[in-house]
Amino acid sequence: MLACGAVAATTRLTVAQALVRFLAAQHVSRDGRDHPFFAGVFGIFGHGNVAGIGEALLHRPAPLRF
Repeated sequence: MLACGAVAATTRLTVAQALVRFLAAQHVSRDGRDHPFFAGVFGIFGHGNVAGIGEALLHRPAPLRF
């Protein structure tokens, strides 16, 4: 929560970058423990670079294994 008068920083993302961040933030609770819902992704990129997702995964590799 922001303090009164504080301004949040704006982060500009492509749709693919936002999608990668969204998928990495999803978690499921099982047996009382949180687990990532998407542990990684599989793809064969190079035939049109499906909406730039390959590049988004390359720039932010930590949350999702590729």
